[in-house]
Order: sequence, then C-alpha cells, then structure tokens
Amino acid sequence: MKRNSLIIILAILTIIGGIGLYAKNSGVFGPKVVLHADWVTKYDGVTQLYDDADLVIVGTVLDHIPWIVYGSSDTATPVVMTNYTFTVTNLIKGDIDTETVLVYMTGGSSEGHTYELTDSPLLENGDKQVLFLKKGYQNSYYVLGGPQGRFTVINDKVYSCLLYTSPSPRDLSTSRMPSSA
Repeated sequence: MKRNSLIIILAILTIIGGIGLYAKNSGVFGPKVVLHADWVTKYDGVTQLYDDADLVIVGTVLDHIPWIVYGSSDTATPVVMTNYTFTVTNLIKGDIDTETVLVYMTGGSSEGHTYELTDSPLLENGDKQVLFLKKGYQNSYYVLGGPQGRFTVINDKVYSCLLYTSPSPRDLSTSRMPSSA
C-alpha cells in the first residue's frame, strides 16, 4: 500500500514538473511573454508610410518608461506599453518645436516580466531608428503599421524591423526572417 502511494505521488510530481518545464520553456510563465499582433493597416511600401505619416524622423532612444494600460472591464487583460523619448537627429517630414519626440509602443517590462511583440523587438537606450509616426495623444506619437513603420540603423545601414526575431535586432548573426514574413 505504501509503495503504491509512493508511486502515485512520484507520478503526480513528474507530471506537474513536466507541465512546469513546458510552461517555462514556452514563455507562458517565464520572464519573457511573447505577444502576437495583427496590424490594422498594412503598408505596401515606404511611399505609403511616408504619405500617411505626420512625422518621419531619424532618432536615437534617449530614455524609455514602461506603463500599463488597463481595460475598461474587470475581465480585460492589461497591456504593457513603453514611452520612448527619441532625440531627433534628422527630421525628414513634419514640424516639431523640440529636439525630442515621445513615441509609445506596445511591449515593455513590468512586474518582473518582459512583454515583447514577435515582429517588433523592444528598444534600448542608444538604439537608432528611422520612424514613420502618426500623432497620438497629448503630444506623443505612435509608429505606423507597427514594425512596418520602424527601421533599425546599425553602422549607418538601415534594416527593416521585420527582419528580426529574438533575441535582439542588435545581434545580426542570430537574427532570421520570421516565419510569417
């Protein structure tokens, strides 16, 4: 009887351990949560992005602050966003009276977890980007078409954000085309 109880307990612990290992490796409960998004507008090229943009800049991330958007109902899932402050190094289209621009994007770090869209990697201070922006709320902007409206500048070469998946757009040797491209 004791042996059967011990076998049952070991079997249950093995199953629970397997589920936990799966959840950790799949990102379900781990420190990184992978998000997927469908973008409202699909742009067929840079010309369409340029025509639709209120502001087109080349800029460098000066600072970033994550914040949480809470839904309007008790069942709505909160979404982590990040406000990025960009120092504008080149104004291509639009008018601004400051040297910096505030851009908000989906994803960021909050409560010990990092939330990142599969096709739109998070930015870090010092990252240089070409951004096609639309006026948002309270003197801030958002990127048109998600990853379609942002391009990474590395060593004076411009790369589409869509060319990258994890771990980072700064690591060109391990980047690859996403399966949805």
